[in-house]
Amino acid sequence: MDPPAPALLMENIDCQIAIGDLGCHRRRREDAYGNFRPYLKADPSLTAQLKERYIASGGRLRVGISWRTAADRAGMARSLGLADLGRPVQQTKYWWMSLQYGDISQDLADVGTVFVDPTIDPITSMDDAAAQIAGLDLVVSVANTTVHLAGSLGVPTLALLPKVADWRWTATRDTRLRYPSVKLVRQTETGDWTTAIDEILEN
Repeated sequence: MDPPAPALLMENIDCQIAIGDLGCHRRRREDAYGNFRPYLKADPSLTAQLKERYIASGGRLRVGISWRTAADRAGMARSLGLADLGRPVQQTKYWWMSLQYGDISQDLADVGTVFVDPTIDPITSMDDAAAQIAGLDLVVSVANTTVHLAGSLGVPTLALLPKVADWRWTATRDTRLRYPSVKLVRQTETGDWTTAIDEILEN
């Protein structure tokens, strides 16, 4: 910030570091992660309530999907349209639920087989969003907040990544050390999600 927040100028602070720079000093090697476990836990009562609400799944695997990010710089490369997920969401053996934040009315007009819970808004309550995700069997999402929340909760997740992903996803790994429950599904050609969608269908 310029100027800095007044709290950062207090005389009793010995050291400061940007949170994004902590990785330079902590867990600098793969073996430093050890048996990394989920570090978030959703409200168990709300999670149970939402599971009961989603009884419409009829025993099918409950899959949450999110298909775009609001990130200003790389958002376009990381996002896709809900219609691009048409082949997976047509798989009737799964019960599909939107985890997408923001206005999705037009997206839903293209694909009508996705359930939306209007009582959950990740923008206004991350706690509610965490409970919703915890009540699912699987999450399929582009690289946005949904993936980080699902990974932190330990929910099985397929993360769709562009061919040139940012540094946090590394260049070639198919998993992320911090989120053992998340599998990385990468584009093979820039802007083409076909092979990534094929891989989702194989999982």
